[in-house]
Order: sequence, then C-alpha cells, then structure tokens
Amino acid sequence: MNEAIQPKTIKVKGMRKTIARRMHESLATTAQLTLHSTIEIPELVAFKQKQSVSYTDLFVKASSMALKKHPALNATMIDNSIQQWSNTNIGLAVALEDGLMVPVIQNTEQKSIEKLADDRKDLISRTFSGEVTAEEVTSGTFTISNLGMYPIDGFTPILNQPQVALLGIGRIQKLPRVVDDNVQIVPVIHLSLTIDHRAVDGAPGAAFLQELETILHRPESLMGSKG
Repeated sequence: MNEAIQPKTIKVKGMRKTIARRMHESLATTAQLTLHSTIEIPELVAFKQKQSVSYTDLFVKASSMALKKHPALNATMIDNSIQQWSNTNIGLAVALEDGLMVPVIQNTEQKSIEKLADDRKDLISRTFSGEVTAEEVTSGTFTISNLGMYPIDGFTPILNQPQVALLGIGRIQKLPRVVDDNVQIVPVIHLSLTIDHRAVDGAPGAAFLQELETILHRPESLMGSKG
C-alpha cells in the first residue's frame, strides 16, 4: 500500500500575511465594481517603437492626464469621507519574491514622460532592494497593475485601499478587426478598471476609460505634457 503523499504546509506570515489581511479587508469593506474595455492601440504601438520609455510609463502618463479630467477617480475614501486629490500619485503594483508592494510615483501630473520613466526605474530598483520609504508606499491616489508581460488577457484587480480606483492592464494581442469594411490584424489591449461603487458610479468610471482610450489613440499628446 502506497503511503499518503503529505502536502507542503506554508505558514502565512510577514508580508504574505499583511497582503492577505489587506486584500480581505478590501473586498469585505468596499463595493467593488470592475469595468472592462478592449481597445485598439495601433497608434500607441507605433509610437512606443520610436521611444525609449516603457508601456508602463505611457500608461502612467495617460492615466495622469485622464485623472485630471476625471478627479472623482483620483481619490481616497476613509469611513464616510471622500478626499479628491489635486496631485496624481500613481502606485505601481510590483511582484516581489515574498509578496506584492505598491510603490508610488508622486506628482505625476507635474512630470514629463521622460522624467516619469527615470523615476519609475529608480523606484522599482529601490523597491526590490528594500530601500523605499514609508511615504512612497502609502501616498498613492490611484494604482496601476500591469500584467501585460504575462499571457493574461484581462483580470479583475482588487482595490488598493483607501484608493477608490485601480487600473488593470493585460497583454497586447494582435486580433482581427473590421476597419472600413475590411478585416485587418490590429494590436489590442484589455483594460480593467475597478472602482469603489460607494465613492464612484459606473458612468464616471466608463468616462475615464473612454478618455484614456482617446489619449492612447493620439499618443503624441503624451510628449511634453505635464499631466
């Protein structure tokens, strides 16, 4: 008789325990709604090929610009109080070996895309080396979670409390689309916007995604802009 195979037991502790607690609290205490949008991005892909910045940098800048027009999503909610922020401090979900951290690029509305790229590289480097400050992981007003480097089309991101909105980014795919009655292969990307329905309704969330799509269709507007 074969001996029963014993499972490997891993104690939930440290960063993993903190993440488990925060994710459970986020789902238990907020009214989360996720809006999904698949958009065509041939202009963005062509633009990216001529630049030295990453897709994450482009989405940070585009989100910063969209948030200035839709400030209800650039907000935090504690108890029954909603605080809309004039500065856009955008957090980036970073997968570490033992968990997840969300360091923040502060005041993105004041920075050129080149400056954002430099700040992102420095911030991510210091995140992996454990050198980020407490303020750099607690001052966010909006978060981006980019899984585009994996074979993930779309997902349902969980809010990073007390923020009321989080943008999830899937991979870029080339799919057939009808353009002027002709079928063409076009690069597309799936975006998932999770909002706290206590603070933001679906229509403002949809308007934000629409604004983001407009910006991504004219990516030259990202250059020289400070939000």
